[in-house]
Amino acid sequence: MNYDIRFGGRDILLDTNLLVILVVGYTHPLLLQKARFSGYTILDFELLHSIVSACRKCVTTPHIIAEASNILKKAGGHADDCRETLGRILGSWKERYFASESLLMGSDNKISLRLGVADGSTLQVAKKGTIILTADAPLAAWLKHSGHTVYEYSILRQLQDKLIRS
Repeated sequence: MNYDIRFGGRDILLDTNLLVILVVGYTHPLLLQKARFSGYTILDFELLHSIVSACRKCVTTPHIIAEASNILKKAGGHADDCRETLGRILGSWKERYFASESLLMGSDNKISLRLGVADGSTLQVAKKGTIILTADAPLAAWLKHSGHTVYEYSILRQLQDKLIRS
């Protein structure tokens, strides 16, 4: 699949779970076959890597980074290595900051109250025209309803699977 057509020249934000899969894939891809990261495989890492490589810039927020860092505990004895990889990756990404108070108390606070602060920060990034790639169906629905460019990872994965089988 040619991701340059959809994503080339655009900024993209990966949700927390997809960021974790990317980090684990760069660090210890075989960990993706473990139950700790159930539902994801090395093929998911390769797909995410292809998408990220086609984009102009990757964007994230401190809220997403904090969640990802905590989830990386699942890597067990490889957690430190994964967090080092996260740090290296972030060196070339844009990090956008939004005060937690404004996410919880501001005019767009409904998404933060219902889905969490990281998702509230994702909405703020989407408002700047950044493509959002998420494995979180409620977040995707909220962003689509709000008129933002969002791709559900499960749909891209299904398309990739169809291409592989054909």
